[in-house]
Amino acid sequence: MKRKNRTLLLSSILTSMPLLAASGYFGLKYSSGDGNLNIFKENNDKLQSNGRSQNNTRNYISDFNFENEVPKIEPKKDPIPLEIPKTEKPININENKLSPFIPKKEKDKPQKIIKAPNIDVKPQVIPNLKPSENITTPSIPSPNPVPSHTPNTSSSSIFDSFKNLFSSSNSNSSSNSYRFSNGTKTRVGKTVELHGVNVNIEVDEIRPRDTFSDDDDIKNWKGYIAEVVPSSVRVQVTDELIKGAVKDATTAIQTKFAEEDKKIFNGTDGYGEIANRVKQIQLNWANYYENKFEKYEKLFMSNNVQNFLTEEGKAKYSSIVSIEAAKTSQDKKIERFIELFNVFDYSKLSAVSQRVKDFLKEGLYIEKAERNVYVNENGELDSYAFTPLYNSVTGRMTRDNSEKRPFAFNETWPISPEGILNNDTPGWTKSEDLTTSQFKEFGVSSTDGIKIYKKIKNAENKAGKLSEGYVIDIDASNSSGLAKTAKLIKDLTDKKKVITQYRISNVGLTNNNNDATFSEIMKALPDTVPQLTLILEGSNTKFLKHLEKKKIDQLDLFTTKNNGVIDGKSWSINPWALKGVAWVNTNDYNSGIGYIPGVTVASRIVFDSLYFDQEDVKDNNLERINKGLRMAYYVRNNEGIFQGSFGNGLRPDHDEGNNSYPVELDLSRTDLKTLKGLIFYDKNKPNNKHRKLLKLTFKGSGDKFEVPAADLDQAQYDVLDLVSPGPPRARIDFSTSVNSIKLTGAGNISGDGFKNLNILLERGSGLNGNQTTIYVDSSNTQLKETLKSRGFKVEVSSAATEQKLN
Repeated sequence: MKRKNRTLLLSSILTSMPLLAASGYFGLKYSSGDGNLNIFKENNDKLQSNGRSQNNTRNYISDFNFENEVPKIEPKKDPIPLEIPKTEKPININENKLSPFIPKKEKDKPQKIIKAPNIDVKPQVIPNLKPSENITTPSIPSPNPVPSHTPNTSSSSIFDSFKNLFSSSNSNSSSNSYRFSNGTKTRVGKTVELHGVNVNIEVDEIRPRDTFSDDDDIKNWKGYIAEVVPSSVRVQVTDELIKGAVKDATTAIQTKFAEEDKKIFNGTDGYGEIANRVKQIQLNWANYYENKFEKYEKLFMSNNVQNFLTEEGKAKYSSIVSIEAAKTSQDKKIERFIELFNVFDYSKLSAVSQRVKDFLKEGLYIEKAERNVYVNENGELDSYAFTPLYNSVTGRMTRDNSEKRPFAFNETWPISPEGILNNDTPGWTKSEDLTTSQFKEFGVSSTDGIKIYKKIKNAENKAGKLSEGYVIDIDASNSSGLAKTAKLIKDLTDKKKVITQYRISNVGLTNNNNDATFSEIMKALPDTVPQLTLILEGSNTKFLKHLEKKKIDQLDLFTTKNNGVIDGKSWSINPWALKGVAWVNTNDYNSGIGYIPGVTVASRIVFDSLYFDQEDVKDNNLERINKGLRMAYYVRNNEGIFQGSFGNGLRPDHDEGNNSYPVELDLSRTDLKTLKGLIFYDKNKPNNKHRKLLKLTFKGSGDKFEVPAADLDQAQYDVLDLVSPGPPRARIDFSTSVNSIKLTGAGNISGDGFKNLNILLERGSGLNGNQTTIYVDSSNTQLKETLKSRGFKVEVSSAATEQKLN
């Protein structure tokens, strides 16, 4: 798959839908309009699943101690072709079959990615708690794209508070480096290249995560840092830098036209041809030429355009603006623009707007390949989108690919669907099948659906320490091989064969409930596993609990099904299954959008639901469930696997409360009927937001949901997000088809109990609000009378009644 860095500009239709999240997938860009910035994700929008999303608009630190919220605005939209996989040759859904005169789609140039700093360090422990290991503060990398909002237009120097460390005498000095701390944060000054000019910048130093000693048993055993590039950037804007910005923006706006376009504009084809194309293009690539012309429209519709024409153009200007009025408004504009393009002098573009200068101060710049550059009515270059000097998403992905994978590679991009299916890794070459030669003694072969081969690092691949490693590749749909797998793994371990990757495909394809077999396989794995790859084709993940005590460097959980929903429900996982995993691969996300039906698109799974088993509840002790929730909601919430389909927030390591998280909780495998005693807030960092859920699932009892009456007062059903209108609307589901409630045992209910009861009746699937029948034990007359006095429909439950009802 050709890897490209594509920016999807959100249209007004998309902004009226739930916003697509967390983190987007490749780089982040900032799209602006009328002084406002929108941050948006790029190609392979990883939060498409379930139609939900998160707006990741960044709050910019405009001063040392203050943050300003940013208004959102709809960015201008350029058409972007969809990417086609190599597995088959699917039809591009935007393919125009009606016209042979389709302008060539411009190719995006991938951004230059600077390797993120090595920050795989032990985190800092909060004072007065258990001290941690020494921390090495990561160095600041050379820049490359991420920030947001309206630019700071203050006329005072942003460096005044630092005693003019950036003086004119050293403005281009590569040795201009310093550190400054105000006790809260540390800023670092350095010199970098931007627009071909050495400029002085100032960034907030990356700091380690805060950790707490009472989380030692649920934290990432290797430690994981998501913020690998600076979050705040200040740039000293000089005249030389502005000249460089003009040069790059001029290059960007001139590269907007393909050869077919240029022929039109120089008169080879003429107006009639472009009018034809406009009509045909709109069937396929909406408003292609309108978007082209829009870049110049503000200037071309102003008399000021005369100042930017050649001498020939100035002489012809009066005839150009008087193009016959008999034409339609659109046709007239098109013809006028063609004429102006023929006599437009790009060398006279010599200024950028004040807005561009203000954004430059904050590390937002216009790339040479930027597709959203335009020229305003004053002849100043501007843009609807800017590239951040440091890119948090591409920086993190590059670091993960080069440092977290055993089979490492020094690239930003995810592995393609075809690469996942074939187990191909960039920068590595697979050997021939060694199963019946080098591993003949183990008694398996390709007829068992088992292959053993080696991956060898290519010479040009300098990432990671591993140079070669063995792979055990197992097809779980082959019953013969599946039956031999556990023994094979044990035999390899006994023989001290070092295996880098265990890969099992088609898990659950033929027997989704074959939990016993897969449980034995997971148990058989050695205590330390460099990489475990599972391609799940069924919803069952229960067997993964046997990974809890393993030490796994990389875990891949892929599927060729819908990566957000399986069997009509969100993918669900017990967080304890991931306790021993240092890095769950969330880089390899591939959206199925753009592929024709039948094309197999493999991708990492998005887990929007957490579940727990009855063994996680010991003698009604909720500690294990609470620690599992805390692991997912806060302690390891900076990791993508615990961010659901919405993605991360702006400061995933330090502001976990604004990260997304799995919004569903399934307790139907336990006997719990309420959330009494469960913790949905951060006990160690109270400023972090509480967690709200969109779906709760409990075990039903036939057509009734039985809940202890004594637990209703503290049931916490208001953990559901009762404010958001949806869709989806927050609800309570049951494992059986429920149509009534049974309050068991003794005890009455109070105000909070009635609140919880009403939530249950209103949000419970199959229930009908206050028209739902509520059964109470015959011995609990007090509760019966209390409910009746409140207008509830109450029946006494007895053995005879139960028999009759059932």
